[in-house]
Amino acid sequence: MTFLRWVLLIARNEWGDAFRSRRAIVILLLYVSMAVLTMNGLLSGILRLEKELGEVLLLSASPEPGAVVDALWNSARFRNIVAGMLRSDSLVVELIGVSPVALAFAGLAFLYTPFLIALVAPVRVSEELAGGAVRYVLLRAPRLAWSLGKFLGQILFVAAGLLLSALGAWVIAAIRLPVADHVAIGFSILEWSVRVWIYGIPYVGLTLGVAHLTRSPGRATALALFAVIGMSLVAWASRTYADSWFTGIGPILHQLTPQAYRGDLWRQSAVYVAPAILASISLGLTYLFAGYAVFRRRDV
Repeated sequence: MTFLRWVLLIARNEWGDAFRSRRAIVILLLYVSMAVLTMNGLLSGILRLEKELGEVLLLSASPEPGAVVDALWNSARFRNIVAGMLRSDSLVVELIGVSPVALAFAGLAFLYTPFLIALVAPVRVSEELAGGAVRYVLLRAPRLAWSLGKFLGQILFVAAGLLLSALGAWVIAAIRLPVADHVAIGFSILEWSVRVWIYGIPYVGLTLGVAHLTRSPGRATALALFAVIGMSLVAWASRTYADSWFTGIGPILHQLTPQAYRGDLWRQSAVYVAPAILASISLGLTYLFAGYAVFRRRDV
């Protein structure tokens, strides 16, 4: 219980330090601004596409912005096109009935969340290593408790950022699509925010893990960004060169990347989602412990 209490205390102090330094406000503004800007740009593109489709098909102007896009998404022929792009007929079938606005939000959030984590999370570790503040904590708490406390604190930060992002995206959708079912869209966006949060857990472990290797905040951020990009490259290579020399180790390396479980997080069935959640949490802890294995032997 003493170890767990230290983990929770360090996670709580992570929040307190962030708000005292106003870092939390900047972090949350980053998440909200990214969600608002991307959702506004996406809806502008959707409404422009709707207008052009109406002109091409000689349709009268729709009194409900977004109605043509909803009809297009529910079209069997369009779903076949999407299935060919995703290379998964079953996934497209599972997504029938899900709001296109929520799916668009999820697609963008899956893309930008890892990079926001890489810009924010590693600095919290490297700054305390550089300033020597960690020494005062480690006089009482075990090093593992400090690392896990940082990990838990950053996971909660990501959750708060994504919840505010969901709120911002929902407000923009309500403004740009005034006659849409805002309640259904809001709940759908909230659900996908939770899925993106699960996907972000491995990246929190990854970025904090590499941050344990250096005292320089700038170097920690650079290493974290390289690690995020590197995971994407490994996942891409393991799929692209699956039939070549990469065949032997490609599938193994792919399972060590967060991208291996992103597809299952898009599913609607718990048979896929539950293992993806467990795998994401395990992967995040694995990355963190890899960095901790080096940190535990370092002189701080």
